[in-house]
Amino acid sequence: VMHSLSMRNYAAVALRGNRTSTRSKQLYRWGSSLTDYALNEECVFEAIEQIASSMSIDLTKVFLGGFGKGATVAQWIGLRNPSVIAGVVACNGPFPSNKRALAQWKHARGLPVLAMQSSDSNRFGVDQVISTMKTAHCAGLNYRLVRFQTKPSESLDCIGEDRSDAHDPEFEGSLDVEMLKAANRFMMGIVTDSDIPLVAQPSVQETTHWPQ
Repeated sequence: VMHSLSMRNYAAVALRGNRTSTRSKQLYRWGSSLTDYALNEECVFEAIEQIASSMSIDLTKVFLGGFGKGATVAQWIGLRNPSVIAGVVACNGPFPSNKRALAQWKHARGLPVLAMQSSDSNRFGVDQVISTMKTAHCAGLNYRLVRFQTKPSESLDCIGEDRSDAHDPEFEGSLDVEMLKAANRFMMGIVTDSDIPLVAQPSVQETTHWPQ
């Protein structure tokens, strides 16, 4: 996700999943065990440290972003480290369950999280959205949900998903151009401390503020 955002505004680092994909040895995926999550957390902070040593980075404005399983990993890391993460952008990724994501839940309440869903996502379908909403509401988390009606002509191929897998229950969905625009507005709103609308076309998207 990060390498698809505006390079004028951000220093973006795109980390590779820690496991080889079952579809191709040239692709990588995010592992789902607690050990995988801990390893990915360590890699994220090593990457932050490395880029901060080579560029002038405001460490109070570090965001995490992810797609599919990567979005779930991003939420897990952000919620566990809310004092050093400015916000999380999660595209088509369910809330991380049963992996100690809420170990810092009292502090995590102040972490802004933008959860986005494309209408063709099976992994983050209606049931998963409802589950995420319930968890966020019960924990008092600062989540916002934006749902996008998928337009194949406007989706991006940068994720490497084959749309022929749309009937696969694990299909993560499309990365819509409007999702990236919303992510950009979300982060810039936090950086500039201003209320920037996330979507430009309310007729095709639904925006929901999570109850606090």
